[in-house]
Amino acid sequence: MNNTIKIAARYSNLTEAVAATGMDLSYNERDAHQTIRIMERDQRLKLVAIFSDETNQIWYVINSTSENLNLLHKFEPFISCISNAPFKVLVPMKDGEVSDLDQADNLKQIGLAKKENKSRRVIANAGMIAG
Repeated sequence: MNNTIKIAARYSNLTEAVAATGMDLSYNERDAHQTIRIMERDQRLKLVAIFSDETNQIWYVINSTSENLNLLHKFEPFISCISNAPFKVLVPMKDGEVSDLDQADNLKQIGLAKKENKSRRVIANAGMIAG
């Protein structure tokens, strides 16, 4: 099991990421573009980072402004689910050392945490990312 997401390329927005990776939106292009517009404009969820990995999968980190919690997601415009599985706790890394997210070349999973208020506060206060 690979617990590291290697950052291959960074993007300034989801529209740019979709174009650069050649993501196929043909299943329902109109709805996919609407999802992108909503995500780019929603003030409650601030897009912190958008990148692709070495397999061309698009990932994004949003900051839940009410909790100051960074959350990692795969961009999958045609899949939606809510899970009660534990958070994967990740830290941004560069050259094997912990770094700021905007300088990281990968995100490394360091553990799991229950989806509860205490865990959310600890992750947010430590500057880690919940995925």
